[in-house]
Amino acid sequence: MNKNIRILQFLVSIIYSVQSHFSGAQTIQLNGNGIPKSITRSITGVDGNAALNISVPYKTSYTQNILSVESSINIKGGTSNTSIGGAGVYGENFTLNNNGSVWGGDGYNGGIAVSGNKISINNYRNVYGGNGLGGSGSSGGAGLSGDDIIVDNYRSIYGGDDVGGTGGSGVTGSNITVHNSGGILGGNGVNGGDGINGSNLFITNDNMISGGYGIKQGGDAISGNQITLNNNGIVQGGYGPDGGCSVYGEDIHINNHGNLSGLYNSQKDAYNTSIIFSGGYNSLDIYSDSVINGDIKLASIPVNGTNELIIKNINNATAINGGLMIGNGSSVYLSGKNSIFNGNISIDEDASMNLSVGNANVHANTITLKSDSWLNIDTSIKNWTQDYYTLLSSDTGISIADNSHIVQYNVLLTEGAESYVYTSLNDDDNKLISMLRWNNTKGMGYGTFNIEKDATLNIGVSLSDNLSPLLYDGWDGKSLTKSGNGTLILSATNNYTGNTEVKSGVLILAAPDALGRTEYLYLSRGAELDMNGYPQTIRKLLTAAGSVLNIHGGSLILNNGGESAGTIAGDGSLNINGGMLDITGNNRNFSGVFTVNKGAHLAVSTADNLGTAFVDNYGTLTLNSTSAWQLTNNISGYGNVRKTGAGALNISDNAKWTGMTDIIQGTVILGNADSPVMLGSNQVIVEEQGKLSGFGGVAGNLSNSGIVDLTTYMPGNILTVGGNYTGRNGLILLQTETGGDNSKTDRLVIKGNASGRTRVAVTQAGGTGAETLNGIEVIHVSGNADNAEFIQTERITAGAYDYILKRGQGINSTNWYLISRKDIPVPQPEAVPQPEAVPQPEAVPENHDNNLRPEAGSYVASIAAANNLFVTNLYERQGQELYISHMTGEENEAGIWMYNKGKHNRWRDNSGQLRTRGNSYVVLIGGDIAQWSLNGTDRWHTGMMAGYGHNNNSTNALSTGYHSEGRLNGYTAGLYATWYANDETHNGSYLDSWLQYSWFDNHINGERLPAESWKSKGFTVSLEAGYSWKAGEFTDNYKGSHEWYVQPQLQVVRMNVKSDKYHESNGTSIENTGNGNILTRLGARTWLTSKNGKNTRYAVPFRPFVEAHWLHNSRVFGTSMNGVSIYQDGARDIGEINGGVVGMITPEVAFRADAGIQLGEHGYHNTSAMLSVEYRF
Repeated sequence: MNKNIRILQFLVSIIYSVQSHFSGAQTIQLNGNGIPKSITRSITGVDGNAALNISVPYKTSYTQNILSVESSINIKGGTSNTSIGGAGVYGENFTLNNNGSVWGGDGYNGGIAVSGNKISINNYRNVYGGNGLGGSGSSGGAGLSGDDIIVDNYRSIYGGDDVGGTGGSGVTGSNITVHNSGGILGGNGVNGGDGINGSNLFITNDNMISGGYGIKQGGDAISGNQITLNNNGIVQGGYGPDGGCSVYGEDIHINNHGNLSGLYNSQKDAYNTSIIFSGGYNSLDIYSDSVINGDIKLASIPVNGTNELIIKNINNATAINGGLMIGNGSSVYLSGKNSIFNGNISIDEDASMNLSVGNANVHANTITLKSDSWLNIDTSIKNWTQDYYTLLSSDTGISIADNSHIVQYNVLLTEGAESYVYTSLNDDDNKLISMLRWNNTKGMGYGTFNIEKDATLNIGVSLSDNLSPLLYDGWDGKSLTKSGNGTLILSATNNYTGNTEVKSGVLILAAPDALGRTEYLYLSRGAELDMNGYPQTIRKLLTAAGSVLNIHGGSLILNNGGESAGTIAGDGSLNINGGMLDITGNNRNFSGVFTVNKGAHLAVSTADNLGTAFVDNYGTLTLNSTSAWQLTNNISGYGNVRKTGAGALNISDNAKWTGMTDIIQGTVILGNADSPVMLGSNQVIVEEQGKLSGFGGVAGNLSNSGIVDLTTYMPGNILTVGGNYTGRNGLILLQTETGGDNSKTDRLVIKGNASGRTRVAVTQAGGTGAETLNGIEVIHVSGNADNAEFIQTERITAGAYDYILKRGQGINSTNWYLISRKDIPVPQPEAVPQPEAVPQPEAVPENHDNNLRPEAGSYVASIAAANNLFVTNLYERQGQELYISHMTGEENEAGIWMYNKGKHNRWRDNSGQLRTRGNSYVVLIGGDIAQWSLNGTDRWHTGMMAGYGHNNNSTNALSTGYHSEGRLNGYTAGLYATWYANDETHNGSYLDSWLQYSWFDNHINGERLPAESWKSKGFTVSLEAGYSWKAGEFTDNYKGSHEWYVQPQLQVVRMNVKSDKYHESNGTSIENTGNGNILTRLGARTWLTSKNGKNTRYAVPFRPFVEAHWLHNSRVFGTSMNGVSIYQDGARDIGEINGGVVGMITPEVAFRADAGIQLGEHGYHNTSAMLSVEYRF
């Protein structure tokens, strides 16, 4: 068989073609291969049987099995007069493309035109249900019936008629999807059939769906449950005295762009009911092209039943030509603007109507809420743009049986909070309106907006003061309170005059003057105000820590300042027109501008208070820093700047203000060494607790009651005053290298005039002290300084010198200098140049014209006292000779001795500037430890001694008036040895020697200088020799004999008490001089010895004496201070005279008392008194 024949056979096999009419049931086997099988001849069933039965392969779907009925072909089920007419087409899992006509067979009950499950039908012509012939109780057949059916209708689908019964449905079943571009009509009968009936229906209507005509009751266009209808055409109930509904059922969802009508009843001059919702959850969306003729009814439901309807009026749909009847227990939710019912609205018992403010405006002829009905109002409108919103309106009035059944709810409102909305009938009872309680004048006026977290409310209407005397809960009628954690937006210009308080959440301002004419703006912890770029004016700002004021590009004007403890953020401007704004919060994220207008005041205390903002100051700016603050903000304007607080404020060239700077407390530091700052202020005032320091100066005047500190890490800083300087007992701190005229120093340069009294304290910054000629210039005044007085407050010492602050002379009389000499020379005219002289050796500087320190005298006095304090001689230790021991009855000299000696001395230094006086006290105690004789005539003594001494001294410097005080305390221990050539008479020669080791604590207190302390120690050794002879004798009238003795003496003392090299706290090197001095004492002593007549061997109790000596020091004691020597003047050669008495109190107790004086050159003067006691045993 060739290829062409095979193709032909195949085509023949898939085309079922009947050339003539078939009678009797036919069965068609579809192949399941997606290739359509065509019916090309008419088929009529017999005896109530189906005309065409469809058979499909196992496990195939309707998309694989396709049957086509060609045009002009009629498929009709068999007729049965006693039973149901046969189906035109019957089967499952196939697709029917109908281009012909498919009829159900007539019968007692009409047959179904197309019957089966899982069918898809594309109807391009006509489908007719069979007619019912049984009369009452019978019905016409459905055009299409089954489950899981897809219908695409492009022509007509009819239910069968039944003149004595009920017409058949056009389409019926469950899980049916209908796309109707033609007509679907219920059959006619006593009761008309439904156009579409069933459950779980999804219907798209682009043409017409209608119920059948009924002699009594017209059929419904669509009925059932779980119905979704997208209507773009006409859906109407069937004709009849009681016409059918367009839609009837439960769980119905309608999107209407077309016409939904109950047919017009001419007798009632109204449309029959259009839609009846019998239960479940229903919705009706009506659009601008929507037409609804007839009432909308919600059927009453049993207890615990549900019948809810949501009506959405979308895009201002046209009026509903009917009313709204809400049966018992049912609920309607209406939304959308201008929902108009040309009929009446009635709400039965336990039924409810639910409306949303701003999303519902319902109008009807009459509106009746019966007893126990409810009106639920959703006031959760997010954008409140009207003074009030109309929810219901009526031509003839609104009747509400119980006003308490008007219930408001608001998801924007914090749970349990008082609502800011009030819903009620208007005065004419023809409108139900919701209004902001802010505007209520009947006792419900209220100004708090309590917004739930994550919710936002926008108030787009202007808020003005509510002047009603009847307000709610103490509200003042003019203050706005924002509470709750949500957001409130004020997007209209407001006029209220009370306070605005943001307790929590966010308040956003979306219009100029959204805050109205707010008196106080309060922000509580956790609250935020966002200005959102708009200008606002209030009287006073009060924000708590933890709050946020976000300027956000806006402008906030404060007429009376306030307190800001919260955060200021964003950009924009904060303008202070009056009063003081005290900012204590962290505003580091604020980058805008603070504008302080004339008469206003801005106070801040840390850098974070200003953030990175500019400050434009025409009033007063207070910078209250308690710690270090580097001011980086740009500050301009002619306003005043006040510095308070103990901290330091460091300013740089961003400080551009020209007004007064008042440093009340703490320090203002100008720039740094690399970037000095010339502060542009026209007047800088340094108050008593204030300080100005740094690098640069001030462009204007400077008034100083506090401290102007020029000191830095090294001398050489210059502070310039561009205007006048006024001292008000203030203090200037300078740092100077203490040397000659060219020493490095800080300087105050005043380009204008200087006046008033100023104290000056200078800190030494290196330098060992030197002689000045003109002095070190520290203050320079270009203008007049006649009324200026710069007074040195502290001593300035270096080495041996005191530096004194003095006004210059002559042309330099407007300047002040530090000098180490007594006076500043008057500048001389420039000398005529002379021929160059032959260089001469540099002269050694004298100290006579310099300001020597008084401490030099104290150092000298201390070393002199340490070496002289314990110097003694034989007769100070032992004033008596033999006595009779009361223990042995023998002659003896052994015993214990002690002497006390006090001295007062005065002397000058070698420059004549220093006057020193001192007082000393010594107690020395000792005793023999051995005595012997080598030849029976002589006698040797050895013993030990120890003592304590004290000296205090004071020195005055004549050139400066300063004084110092010295103090010395020390101890000594030593040995002595004595030889008498004649032990019995002590005539003849004697030798005495001693050796001491002494140690001392030394202290000096210089005037206004730190105390200094050091130690000294060393040995002192003495050798003394003399010769005694009796120069004469005589006898008195009482037989007493008197002998006169003369004793030349020579004593040599080597002094070597010294201290190590010492540095004062100011760095001055101290080195004592005169160590190793040899004191030579040369002179004679004479005395008178008396014996009574009874016992010529023993002396009477008293022996007067006189002695005179010349004392010579090989070296004078002094000190070297940084190489400058100062020493005692007049102490090298001294004349001495002493006089006193030696006596015996008892044979065992002897004493010596004397007084003496020493005199030297240049006022050297030393007086002494001594008392010595001996106890012999």
